[in-house]
Amino acid sequence: MKRLIQFILMTLLGLILSRGLQALPSAADQHLAISDQHSALSNQHSALSTQHSALSTQHSAISNSEQNATVSKTQQQPASTKPYLLLKTGKDYYDAGQYSKAAGKLQQAAQAYQATGDILNQVQALCLLSLANQQLGELAQAQAAIDSSLLLLETLSRGGEGVWAQVLNTKGRLQLLQGKADAALETWKDAEVRYAKANDSLGVLGSQINQAQAMQYLGLYGRAKTLLTEVKQTLLAQQDCSVKAIGLYNLGNVLREGGNLEESKQTLETLTESCTVEPGIKSPESQSQALLSLGNTEGALAKRAKDRNNDKEFQEHIQEAITHYQQAAATTTSPITKIQAQLNHLNLLIIKKKEDKQQDKQQDKQQDKQQDKMAQYLCQQIQTLLTKLPLSRASVYAQVNFAQTLILIRNGELRTQIPRQIRNSQYIVQLLTTAIKQGQTLEDQRAESYGLGILGHCFEETKDWSNAIKFTKLALWIAQEINAPDIAYQWQWQIGRILKAQAQQATTTSNSDTKAVTELIDYAIAYYTQASNTL
Repeated sequence: MKRLIQFILMTLLGLILSRGLQALPSAADQHLAISDQHSALSNQHSALSTQHSALSTQHSAISNSEQNATVSKTQQQPASTKPYLLLKTGKDYYDAGQYSKAAGKLQQAAQAYQATGDILNQVQALCLLSLANQQLGELAQAQAAIDSSLLLLETLSRGGEGVWAQVLNTKGRLQLLQGKADAALETWKDAEVRYAKANDSLGVLGSQINQAQAMQYLGLYGRAKTLLTEVKQTLLAQQDCSVKAIGLYNLGNVLREGGNLEESKQTLETLTESCTVEPGIKSPESQSQALLSLGNTEGALAKRAKDRNNDKEFQEHIQEAITHYQQAAATTTSPITKIQAQLNHLNLLIIKKKEDKQQDKQQDKQQDKQQDKMAQYLCQQIQTLLTKLPLSRASVYAQVNFAQTLILIRNGELRTQIPRQIRNSQYIVQLLTTAIKQGQTLEDQRAESYGLGILGHCFEETKDWSNAIKFTKLALWIAQEINAPDIAYQWQWQIGRILKAQAQQATTTSNSDTKAVTELIDYAIAYYTQASNTL
């Protein structure tokens, strides 16, 4: 009896974990997977403005003046080994989501700048190298790059405030990844001071937004909200339209992550309006990114309404989110943004269909038919677009997210509306296998772990327990190797869930082996406990 109670408690723990922080889309939960999980498809997803500051506003690493400072020492070198070209190539790889290649080029750039004695540019190369390693989950290498940057900066007698700020901003990001939110908060305060000395208004605002996120991690919600309110007022008064746009975008995302959904919606609506009227912001891509983020916030509002059993608000927010996703897909010039919007749209249709069935709602037949046709259209569009994406982490995530969505469709109300060749297990496994191989090609173990884990889930859904356990354990091993507890706990929980299902299935057979069932229960409890400890 004691073991049975233990098992029930661990099952409940599993349910709790499944509703916890989701670093990856979890098909089993069938939740509103439309916020930051799916935004892994876009390199604009981070509320941390580190990437914007380090990769966009800190362009001095390859500016003409600094190139001129080193050209006399590099003019005899082949073009492919000139430091500023190595740095530019590394940045381009980073922007394209090819983080392993980026790390290689940035390491070469840092070494090349060291040879020329150009400390500031060497520091910038190391700073970007840290960001690339952070993306790859190589936190020890990321730390080493930051430590080297700081040591080099300490040798400077004066100047370099903007570079100091950039390094501190990146250090804060690493500290947050390491679970050191209190240290990250202090680091970002220092970064804000340095950005102010460098007269970098975007850097100041970005550091403040980062501080608010660290406060949210620490449970300091009141302080975070006060700071974000001040940031918003500053942004609205900004004359520099590009600063205003990036700031409002990041602010809207952070407000959503902190649960301030109405404020997030209002902020992003302000941004979308600015994208259509202000010349400095007006662009199809800026507008589509803003609409995509706004759709994510409407989706989060829909989820909250669903949790509160408010069907009227749920339906309203679902429809608003769908409208924004359609607008984002129609205006974007980026294939990856289009896929993201369409995937989120498709997920909403699945959730709406399921919710309507649970509520036993009598749908208008014409409207129901239109939704089914839209789901079919979206599946075919996504399938076609996936074949045209350049290789990157984003393309790997897109394939895995689509496979996960197809698993939901295969087991849900829309299965009869989607062509069999798209939703069958063979295609889903093929899609995931391709994604895993691409992750390996990119040397991106985080993406590889993600693909393997969802492949394990795919086999779980077909009750192929052997393959389900095998691939999920591989995903877990990789996640632990790269020190990624945010995804490791999900695979630990998934293994526990699979073992529990095996035990339940075994008890229904006439010749069930009591000892074997007991062992399965023991193992399930062990993995649920590991997931709890990891989380």
